Amino acid sequence: MSDAQVTIELCSPTLKSVYVEAISLDKFILEADSIECLHLKDCALELFELVGKGTLKHFKIDDVSLIHLDIGETVDNLEIVDISNFTIFWPKFYHMISKSSKLRTLRLWDVVFDEEEDVVDLETIANCFPQLSHLSLSYDLKDVLLHYGLQGNSNLQNVVVLELGWTVINDLFSHWVEGLLKRCPNLKKLILHGIISEAKSHEECQILSGFFSCLFQLMGKYTAVDVQCKFD
Repeated sequence: MSDAQVTIELCSPTLKSVYVEAISLDKFILEADSIECLHLKDCALELFELVGKGTLKHFKIDDVSLIHLDIGETVDNLEIVDISNFTIFWPKFYHMISKSSKLRTLRLWDVVFDEEEDVVDLETIANCFPQLSHLSLSYDLKDVLLHYGLQGNSNLQNVVVLELGWTVINDLFSHWVEGLLKRCPNLKKLILHGIISEAKSHEECQILSGFFSCLFQLMGKYTAVDVQCKFD
């Protein structure tokens, strides 16, 4: 379905799950007082607005082009936020979900930040989402993001599963992994996702060698953590 000038308004007091795929619209306004699960996939929207009563528990975005997103102020019951292949304005998005103290799973995977200085910092995540148990992060690492993202002293006490990924590996990745491990004292499983090209330059080989050397050291230090590597 494709029509950039179309506005859809959908209203249902009983609808609990909504899955929207492959649409291109100007505006999509959803009024759903009982909605618990919302999934947007492969869509191009200028505006998406959810009007509800705070019942949303599972919110997922996958490969969506979206200029303005509004899921309402009452997000107290959110338990899962899963964002992938999405350009994100982190301060605004964080403000939108920051009151979700029941959040158990946060996934920001292959996201691109709208502003280069945007930082997903662990201190903020630890303080706002005390029940978080599953954290998944994959985005382009830069020195400033690594430095400010790992600042603070608050630990992610309840995180037991940590997933980290790269599309292009660099020297920062191993430092990022180590910094996150230190902040998850009760971690049980670490899953690393990466892409390793067949044709590798000498520099890429050195980076990979350094990463695996650091990983083996971390495995020796964090013996209680089950480490899994998934490479493409």
